[in-house]
Amino acid sequence: MEDKTLERAMLETILKKPKRRKIYEKRKTLLKYCYSVKFICFKAFFCSFFICFVFTYFLVLQIREYALPY
Repeated sequence: MEDKTLERAMLETILKKPKRRKIYEKRKTLLKYCYSVKFICFKAFFCSFFICFVFTYFLVLQIREYALPY
C-alpha cells in the first residue's frame, strides 16, 4: 500500500515540471516499443523453431522410409 502511494507521489512530482514530463513520456513510449519488439522477436523465434522442427521431423521420416545403405 505504501509503495503505491509513494509511487503516485513521485509520479506527481515528476509530472509537475514540463521537461521531466516530456522525458517521462519519451521513456514510457520507448519501453512500450521495446516490449513490443521483444514480443515480435519471441514470436518470430517460436515460429522459426516450429517450422524447423516440423521440417526436420518429415525429413527424418523420409530417411527412415528409404532405409539408406550407409
